[in-house]
Amino acid sequence: MKRLMIVSTDANFFEEKENTINRRGILAFPAMSVAEAFDTHGRLPMDLMVMNGTNGGLRAADLNEHLKDQKEGTSTPCIYIALREAEGELRQVFQDHPSVFVVPYPISSKYLLELSNKLLGIANRKYVRVLVQIKIPKEKASQTHFGFSRNVSSSGMLLETEMAFQPGDTMILGFMLPQSGASKMIDAKCVVVRAQKPAAGTVTHYGVHFLDMSPSDRERVADFCR
Repeated sequence: MKRLMIVSTDANFFEEKENTINRRGILAFPAMSVAEAFDTHGRLPMDLMVMNGTNGGLRAADLNEHLKDQKEGTSTPCIYIALREAEGELRQVFQDHPSVFVVPYPISSKYLLELSNKLLGIANRKYVRVLVQIKIPKEKASQTHFGFSRNVSSSGMLLETEMAFQPGDTMILGFMLPQSGASKMIDAKCVVVRAQKPAAGTVTHYGVHFLDMSPSDRERVADFCR
């Protein structure tokens, strides 16, 4: 279970960001000040802090002082949401603290979720079973194999198929996601990163990573996995 601290003097901010970030496997905690956040962090270490620096209630200088007390290399990642006109100045304030990510307000829910998941080491993933077309680069273009997805994330999928692959093998996958707008095939160049053979049955589960797809297809996959 990952622990997330949302720091703001505005209670509405906590509720709004908690609804955006809080997913299965993430436990969110509120704090009204930098001091309260680090006091709680000292007793119950957090994996990520999200701070609202837009209304003057949280001083960047206070955060900077607390970060100086952290042992080198042990600082908890922090997303500091700042007014756009103060973004450049705050980047200077935190230049000695690479664990602080200054992002301008307003920040989209999608970007906040993706950045939070990245810093927490959590992939956005949705469990969905869809038919997947599998094409092997060395084979004729007309030759197509099939499998099924077991889950899909913005970075890859778990593929179920009777075909035999090894980690490092590449392929072109074609699939359509339910409720992802127009019914258009998504094509992605992929590489196998792991293989797992179930105890029974003839299929194998392959973890595949998306190497290349069009920007519009990548956006559709990311929207679907939110």
